[in-house]
Amino acid sequence: MLLKKYDTLKKIYSFIYLLTVTMSIILMTSQSWAQMTRHVRSNQTDLNFNNEAPAVPAWPYRVFSDSCNFKTYKDDDNMCDNGFSPGPDSLVRLGNYFMVDSTTSGIIESVDMCFSSARGSTAQSCIVYFYKADRTTIFGQSPSFINTGATWPDTTWVYVPCPDIPYIGPFYAMVDYSVDSLPRKNYFCCSCDPWDSGYADCNGVWSLADDFFPTDCMITFLQRINVCEYGPDGIKERAIGSILIYPNPAYDIVNIVSSENINEIEMLNFLGQSIYKTDNINRMSKKVTLGDFSAGQYFVKVVTRGGTEIKKIAVIH
Repeated sequence: MLLKKYDTLKKIYSFIYLLTVTMSIILMTSQSWAQMTRHVRSNQTDLNFNNEAPAVPAWPYRVFSDSCNFKTYKDDDNMCDNGFSPGPDSLVRLGNYFMVDSTTSGIIESVDMCFSSARGSTAQSCIVYFYKADRTTIFGQSPSFINTGATWPDTTWVYVPCPDIPYIGPFYAMVDYSVDSLPRKNYFCCSCDPWDSGYADCNGVWSLADDFFPTDCMITFLQRINVCEYGPDGIKERAIGSILIYPNPAYDIVNIVSSENINEIEMLNFLGQSIYKTDNINRMSKKVTLGDFSAGQYFVKVVTRGGTEIKKIAVIH
């Protein structure tokens, strides 16, 4: 009887011992796995910093930020009838008055302007300043750009991407045309039309451009403002056809994803110069290699069936 009890106790102790050893092994393995997982995740974080693509959210998804409708404000008839460029020794800015409704608001995304070279003028650095209707308050400006112009009567349109500039109501878009000495800047092309939207600001004195220059032409400069115009409530939900660009900042690759087929992608620097362009993509995603890009800020212009969207990215090396 005692031997049987001893055997039973021995089995119980053996079982407890084996159970304890097994649990210890499991615990040690779990701790090692946790440490290894943390190490792997740490490495993945580093990889993401060096351009490993993060997870892409499933379509459709909604964005509630700067949602708007793309529009272009212009008053000209698309005909370059003349061009003007002031001489040196004056602080002169030339541009148009855009008489949008006082309740209209949105984001200025870019400016298109037409220039031509004549009588020894040269392409020089310019900046567009955006004034409120009071002609005093400057609420934004473009990056500097070069006003390249073909020899008259030929002309050149220059595309100038802008940082997102909020606006409400009518405004002026005035190009700095000041020079300290000759040669003049390339001529700012204009239409001679009944809108008469062109203005000159000379040392703080504002006038219609056709009063400032000796001409009978009613001047409207060939200048278009590309905006994202908000709905009546100021902000509305972005359509499902939004564009996702990641990572940002980007190192050597940037991914562009859309909910519909992408027709064209163009990347521009802050001078409005096209650095990369591809079309006939007909896919919902595109990977762009950035190895030949200098570090800096760029604009990515994506064209789909639903319209055009422009986003800013930073490239780092």
